[in-house]
This record gives sequence, C-alpha cells and structure tokens, in this order.
Amino acid sequence: MRLPLHSCRLTLPQPVFHHLRRDLRIVLSKLPDILPQQANIMEMQTEKSMELRKDVRKFAEENPEIAAQMVKAWLREGDSME
Repeated sequence: MRLPLHSCRLTLPQPVFHHLRRDLRIVLSKLPDILPQQANIMEMQTEKSMELRKDVRKFAEENPEIAAQMVKAWLREGDSME
C-alpha cells in the first residue's frame, strides 16, 4: 500500500536538516537560470511523447491482439510488484 506524500513524516537529525535546507536554498537560488532551459527540454519531451503516443496508438490499431497481450503482461508485472 502506498501512502500519499503529504502523510509521510520524516524526522532528521539537526545537522542533516540544516545541510539539506542549505542545499535547497542553493538550488532555489539557481532556478531562474535553469527554468528557461527546462522549458525547452519539457517542450521537446512533450513533442516526443506525443509522437510516441501516436505510434503506440497506430501499432495497437494495426495489431490489437499483440497490444492486448502486452497490456496483460504489464498488468501482471504490476501485480507482482505490490
């Protein structure tokens, strides 16, 4: 069973907490420089994702039996991971 992220609580020793907080501040301070690059990457990933979905949909339409077998196999894998 997975718990929602907001229900997880983590207690850290003070030195670890302060170290993580400092690192987080450093990362947050660099976000304005990183965000434009990330936007380009996200756009490229979105385009690739849309193209991949189109290819998968086409494959499933042309090979429904194989697609169904693949989905069943993925579902069985998911059941065995829990």
